[in-house]
Amino acid sequence: MVVSALIFFSCASDPIDGWSEKDLMQHGLPIRMLVPDDVTVKKSELGLQQDFTIDGGDDYGVQVFVAERSGGSVANIVAELRTSIENNSAFHEIVHEQEDGFVYEFKFGPERSNFGFRRVKLQGDYEYVIQNAMGRIFDKEQAMNMFEAVIP
Repeated sequence: MVVSALIFFSCASDPIDGWSEKDLMQHGLPIRMLVPDDVTVKKSELGLQQDFTIDGGDDYGVQVFVAERSGGSVANIVAELRTSIENNSAFHEIVHEQEDGFVYEFKFGPERSNFGFRRVKLQGDYEYVIQNAMGRIFDKEQAMNMFEAVIP
């Protein structure tokens, strides 16, 4: 168990395609992620939640939604997110999952796919839903890289 935890944490902090670790606290977001060097971070207020959009070009686009904790566990929040994704008519399959999130595939015809992810982090009084940027198309490798770039 200890060995697998060490491997997971080691892999989570290894560079992905030249990405480096960035502490996003300077933008008001207490999360560390591996990101491309030239990312931009934009913050929006959406009623009771905040939306942080982290843009790193064609291969990288992440959104983090921050809201006060609803009282649910990580497992419950992930289950709700999974149900929401699976109810989308374009949903095809979950291609990777772990306790705090999953990567999925949407299909738009026999040869058109879009991959995305959801990952949940609870910290203090807040819950963070980390996902692929909306309105963007990503392949499986890009979605997996962004999913794995979140540092626990």
